[in-house]
Amino acid sequence: MNTLMSELLNADQAKAEITRTHARIQSMDHFEVLGVNRDASASEIRQQYVALARKWHTDVFAGLDLGSAATQLSEIFLRISEAHQTLSDPVTRLEYITLLDRQQAGLATDIHAILRGETMVDEGLAEMKRRQWKSAEAAFREAINLNPDDPLIWAHYAWTQYRAQGGNASAATSARKQLEKAYKQQEKLPEAYFYLGSIAFEHNDLDRAIAWLRRCLAHAPNNVEAARILRLARSRKEKSQLAKGSWLSKMLRWIKNS
Repeated sequence: MNTLMSELLNADQAKAEITRTHARIQSMDHFEVLGVNRDASASEIRQQYVALARKWHTDVFAGLDLGSAATQLSEIFLRISEAHQTLSDPVTRLEYITLLDRQQAGLATDIHAILRGETMVDEGLAEMKRRQWKSAEAAFREAINLNPDDPLIWAHYAWTQYRAQGGNASAATSARKQLEKAYKQQEKLPEAYFYLGSIAFEHNDLDRAIAWLRRCLAHAPNNVEAARILRLARSRKEKSQLAKGSWLSKMLRWIKNS
């Protein structure tokens, strides 16, 4: 085979491989592009990047007429470089993993809004500890505006809104609806069950309080406050049953002696 025919064959083979690879990586995430796991070390990521760069750098194909495949080749190398740049830094890697998880769950993926929303959640939790319910409610409301798909934020917002409104019957009804919607979106949401149990306890709905708090502890067994309120609910229910039993006994004796 003469040199010209050999070069044409190599060019055709190269173009075919570039086209196949370019099509394949379109649906890949950064980890898949580099061929590493999420917990890969920095050295593993660097090693994979170097290996792929040696294979797909434009210099490797110097002298071959790639035609339109030259653009595809540049895009392949750009994807490899982008994956390496993102995953080699621990902060950007964590942000990227968060993005992937949210995409998989069908949640919002604006990373800047998500991070700002997380900051507002932290502020809301801090205000909750200080029992500054109105400012906590405002912080969670802003967090929802930034990240409306997170059921945990909705649960915190429902609770602080209930508290900010004084915990009356109307506020309790509104909070229960929001909390039930939140746990239906995410079944393993102990905060929602805790808030529902606390509201039920405060309104002396002891059976529901016990049921919700048990559900909370099934997902978060170390929730000390949930365990404490559960004990109080059980104790209050036992006392109520004893009081009813004593009253019934007195009535029966009165009827018998009448």
